[in-house]
Amino acid sequence: MRLDHTPYAQLRPIPKEAVKFQPGFWQERQLRNRLAVSKLYEALKEHGVMDNFKRVNDPAIQRRGPWFTDSDLYKWLEAACHVLPDPVIEPLAAEVVSLLLSAQGADGYLNTYFIHEHREKRFSDLENAHELYCAGHFIEAAIAHRRATSKDELFRAAVRFADYLVARFGPGKIEKADGHPEIELALVELYRETGEKKYLELARFFLERINFRSQQEIQGHAVRAAYYAAGLADYYLETGDSDYLESIKRQWQNMVCEKIYITGGIGGRVHGESFGRPFELPHEGAYAETCAAIASIFWNRRMLHILAEGRFADLLERTLYNGFLAGVSLSGDRYFYVNPLAYNGQPRELREAQRIYERKPWHDCTCCPPNAQRLLASLGDYFYSSSREGLWVHLYDNTAIQWQIDGVPIRLVQRGNYPWEGDLSFQLSLPKSHEFSLFLRLPLWARGYSLKVDGVEYEAKNRAGYLEIRRKWRDNSVELSLELPTVLMEANSRLAETRGSVALMRGPLVYCLEQADNPNLSVLEARLDSARRLTANKTADLGGVVKIQGFGEVPTRPYGPLYRPWGSQRRLEDVELFFIPYYAWNNRDPGAMTVWLERG
Repeated sequence: MRLDHTPYAQLRPIPKEAVKFQPGFWQERQLRNRLAVSKLYEALKEHGVMDNFKRVNDPAIQRRGPWFTDSDLYKWLEAACHVLPDPVIEPLAAEVVSLLLSAQGADGYLNTYFIHEHREKRFSDLENAHELYCAGHFIEAAIAHRRATSKDELFRAAVRFADYLVARFGPGKIEKADGHPEIELALVELYRETGEKKYLELARFFLERINFRSQQEIQGHAVRAAYYAAGLADYYLETGDSDYLESIKRQWQNMVCEKIYITGGIGGRVHGESFGRPFELPHEGAYAETCAAIASIFWNRRMLHILAEGRFADLLERTLYNGFLAGVSLSGDRYFYVNPLAYNGQPRELREAQRIYERKPWHDCTCCPPNAQRLLASLGDYFYSSSREGLWVHLYDNTAIQWQIDGVPIRLVQRGNYPWEGDLSFQLSLPKSHEFSLFLRLPLWARGYSLKVDGVEYEAKNRAGYLEIRRKWRDNSVELSLELPTVLMEANSRLAETRGSVALMRGPLVYCLEQADNPNLSVLEARLDSARRLTANKTADLGGVVKIQGFGEVPTRPYGPLYRPWGSQRRLEDVELFFIPYYAWNNRDPGAMTVWLERG
């Protein structure tokens, strides 16, 4: 998302090329993700995705996979472009680019399902066939390739495809939109890349197929709904159409007040992978697809750059560390499709039948792995922004940026041990003195903070969740210390599954109780003693997480009775309880897990 010339953006993201990750939480994950990109290439090849494109010119090749599997290769290519230059990935990406170019039709169309025997069915089932969804991912991959390599051949192919769509869709032509939004995001980004308004106009045409002006709540398939909202946000950023902004503000408010998990996951219903009724958020049966968390991150990023309010960065961060990151194994190469908030720990032979409760390197519907890879590979795009007033810091980790403010070069180095500790330092270096504001996000979870500039206490203005430090800068240091307590969280009483229950958060991280750390306990029946102290301890486990120790009770005879008279006594025993970050669960032996537990 490039907003360099976007008229209605209050903030403009600093691109990942200017951001260098240093040893810390996210650098390690990016390095593992880089290795996973090459592994996924091999999996896509093994499962026939490459052969599908070869089949365009050789009908004897059998097509494999869902009809929308083209999009998985496009997302993979986008992820690959985000990690370039890389001596291993570069030839793989070049091979895929050549494959795509050889498969594109003379008219610009490209889809490996609607060819040969299905050629006459083009655009006949837009609600279900994902044709434009695939086209959108192709365009986004081509834009990423151009930005990463400065080569135009694939980009020109994407322009030919987009021009074909402009010729086929619109008033008096095909007057329908794809059932899975995505093309809208791609068309707006193509407009930003080319300046051609026909792509922006086609994006509007697709967006207008839904009556968003009267829409009061977010609903339907969670990934589609959040992509659609992100598309509305993109169109507003370019046009300032207030109807678009008001709709996404209503939908966002409805989501955060009634339809989101504490992890930031969205889409609780298995049926339709969708948002349910208000406060319908099952735990063990939670869907909370990894792609839906990614879509929410995309949407919140756009809201942040429209309104410059910390609440959007707060939700982006919570979703990133929990609802999204749980979908990726600690090794970086195994993925969840869905992310439950409780799991009963069935034996492995039964888990194989369920399959969705086990991270795997490949899914038959493999939309999540390449989507996760492209987000992790592009994460540098999410940390910093600039505005007329100065430099904005949204996320915290060990990073260094080289940028310009009002044409003056600036280097900022951020250090800390986030998210495990709340002490952060920022070193700014400029070739000459220059006045601007440095905005540091003050997370909603912080119970207090201290701020120093050059070792002296500083009283900053709170600008919608950001601490503003306005001064002349040259060679200066800033220290921000955020109080990082362990907090007991409770939900609205209308959320039936959490009544009388609590969850633990420490900073941006949601915690869970997992069988591996509590081997002799009935995890799903544990009760937390909320009056006793919770202790956070750094460990070497699970990549060096901070675990939380608490105390509580469990029944001496687990799993029963199912019902009992109210007020009757249960035989309980006192136990220690050990909690880990939710994102780290299911990386060891199979076992039960829960985020919420009864409050004692």
